[in-house]
Amino acid sequence: MTSANLTSSQFLFTRKPPKRELAQPGVGYFALSELNELNSGYYHDTCHALEVSELVRDMALGLGRDQDRAEFLKQVALLHDADPRICGQTGLAQPGTPARVQVTIGWMESHRQDLERRFGWEGVQFYEACALIARTDYPFDRAPREFGTRFDGLSPVDVYREFLWKLPRQVRLQCFEDALVMRFADQVAAYVSSFERARKSVRDLVDELKNTGAPVTFEQILNNTPRFLGQVGRDLDHDRDLTKELNVPSLRLPGRRKILAALGLKRRWRLTRNYLKFRLGHTR
Repeated sequence: MTSANLTSSQFLFTRKPPKRELAQPGVGYFALSELNELNSGYYHDTCHALEVSELVRDMALGLGRDQDRAEFLKQVALLHDADPRICGQTGLAQPGTPARVQVTIGWMESHRQDLERRFGWEGVQFYEACALIARTDYPFDRAPREFGTRFDGLSPVDVYREFLWKLPRQVRLQCFEDALVMRFADQVAAYVSSFERARKSVRDLVDELKNTGAPVTFEQILNNTPRFLGQVGRDLDHDRDLTKELNVPSLRLPGRRKILAALGLKRRWRLTRNYLKFRLGHTR
């Protein structure tokens, strides 16, 4: 179904999730200066990391996850775009550019002990965090990436599979589901508040892409935003293939309707409103 066929009811009128006790605010895992250094993009900035971490925690609670699980997902979301943005060829800083998932995971591997200490991670939680972040790569496809990391020549699907294989079966099953929640929160976090915030995110994304040399315009990305929002949560083909490859073909992956319900009524209403404004060509 294309965005031209979507109506507001497909965003808004889904089953309301049960009320859950909200998680207590987390301890400050990073100084603001650290977050700013690791999230120096225009779109992928500290504000985005904090928005995604708050949203994924609330969605996890809405889906019935316990407080510890919701807090773990919040921690991972804080890291999901951590990228020093150093050019692999020149060694120079490149602020104002998009985050690169393979670079993020490479940075995490080189700081594993510090991250486990900060977050209190034990056992396979580090590998699970890497898997969850790997699933946020966009586009999530089988095209190899080359960013000067140990993952060069691997696609986002390959990197995700690598870390899923490191997990015990039951952890892997949970990760398959929560990775889709993480991915959804990452993609809609900028669109579940005010329209001003949503429109600014489009402008910031355009500026990031231009900094990589991409020949894009604000109008192109603005016009594509309704289609993007209408398709979020629907691209499960690679996930279904991976459940077969990893011997869990009967796993029922959470679809768009279930994940939308976890947003809560207010955020679904805002997402609907912003989607319709973009579709109708509003610019302010």
